[in-house]
Amino acid sequence: MPEPAVKMLVADDSRMTRLLFRQTAKRAATPIELVEASNGLECMRHLDHGEIDLAFVDVHMPHVSGLEALWATRNLGVKTFVTLMSDCANGRCIELARTLRAYEFLFKPFKPDQIETIVSSYRRLSGPVRVLVVDDCPAVRAVIHKVLDGSIFRIEVEDAADGEAALARCQAGGFDIVFLDCSTPGLDGLATLGRLIAHDRRVKVVMMSVHWNAGRELDALMGGAIAFLRKPFHPCDVDAVLHDLYGVRSPNLTSEGTGLVRQFDVMITGRTISIRHKPTGHVYEFLWFRDAPHLRLGKVRENLGADLPSRQVRADAQHAAMLELKHARLVDAVAA
Repeated sequence: MPEPAVKMLVADDSRMTRLLFRQTAKRAATPIELVEASNGLECMRHLDHGEIDLAFVDVHMPHVSGLEALWATRNLGVKTFVTLMSDCANGRCIELARTLRAYEFLFKPFKPDQIETIVSSYRRLSGPVRVLVVDDCPAVRAVIHKVLDGSIFRIEVEDAADGEAALARCQAGGFDIVFLDCSTPGLDGLATLGRLIAHDRRVKVVMMSVHWNAGRELDALMGGAIAFLRKPFHPCDVDAVLHDLYGVRSPNLTSEGTGLVRQFDVMITGRTISIRHKPTGHVYEFLWFRDAPHLRLGKVRENLGADLPSRQVRADAQHAAMLELKHARLVDAVAA
């Protein structure tokens, strides 16, 4: 059965940019049906119909800007996978791109292989990921459902209230990922983890706990978990885990091209990579591994005279750490 074509929009008033996309679409391994728009109004009309799979939208266009077009369509509930483009962009522009859930921000001039990489990322991100959430509290499971629904990955979620139920569900049908609470009643989280992996070594388990400490996280990782999330976590935390797990290139909205990476001092000592956030003085320590997920958060050392660490800065720190590992050739650049 032939692979279905990706319906891709390029919205840009530059003929040269549209020509670049035409040439890229012709040579791409993935079949692409290209739609073109030369101004913001045309862009908005195409996006409003909800038939576009993947869009590349220039920020500065006649009549209506790319950001305004995206804002209007997001308000209509359109969830098209969007990459924004610009010759230059200030911090406010980048912040709006994040708010509007743009996946990426390409700075001109860019090359065809950058377009192809984003198309490949879209293909992987749009494939279903079957997830089992294991937690004894229905309210917590509902919250985790909502968080997973906010992920950029297409996640299909089912529930289990305890370890025994999780084992039965996994034996009845395969799951790609299990989000497993450490404190499940009866069979506890670590024991459930061991039995899940013994049953199917391909299953990927993400441990969760509201009571985090370095020892508990290390026990989980040594027991075979791929990651450890501290409750409450957010869609960006889930996305970071899944990007690493599936070898999908992480977006650059928070680092390359924006100057944010220069806000960190980075030091690698053995298996530990320490990232100091210059504006606040907070230090994020990660353990790094050659296999995905390449980074696992170990400890946050707070500067008591500064604001509390934020999840956004932590995400920036993690991306800065990955860039340093790539630069030092300690991990494969494709996996970051």
